[in-house]
Amino acid sequence: MQGKSHIIGGIAMGSIGCSTLSLLHKIGFERFDAFGGLLMHTAVSSPQNFGKCIGLYVLGSLLPDIDSKESLIGRFNPIPMSHRWIPHSLWFIAPFVYMAIKLSPVFWFLVFGMFTHLLLDSMSKAGVCFLNPFTGYKRYPSGAFIKKGHIISLYANGEIGEKLVLLLVCLIAVTLAMINIFM
Repeated sequence: MQGKSHIIGGIAMGSIGCSTLSLLHKIGFERFDAFGGLLMHTAVSSPQNFGKCIGLYVLGSLLPDIDSKESLIGRFNPIPMSHRWIPHSLWFIAPFVYMAIKLSPVFWFLVFGMFTHLLLDSMSKAGVCFLNPFTGYKRYPSGAFIKKGHIISLYANGEIGEKLVLLLVCLIAVTLAMINIFM
């Protein structure tokens, strides 16, 4: 998925997450209230925190592509490794989860941005090996690679399918937001 699509899709998925937490609270499912409250307090406690949270979320939605020289973030200082190696795995996210737990809840926004990136890429033709290198990609002589056993293949990078997936995610976000407003 292209960088601008990751930003838009990531923000839409963040909206879906917020709307879902709000709806769960409204119907009396309070299991996530403490965590949701922590995130909301972190984001809206000050204008500076709100800016940090949004900035970290957008950065997180781009960060897994730092291993690609063609990516929006990798153009500046790419990590020299093959694309979709460690940055496209849960191992790359783990240190940031630790930072969110030990240092500041503001880092949860970076984690969620990174996770939305992986979820969106998992629907592509190549898929995502969440536990790479333990689960790997099948590489072809042409240079293409596909997650072994990958079955969800909704789009290819830059093609119309990517825009349709993005449109669907945005429609779900708007629908859940509207339900929240009128419920």
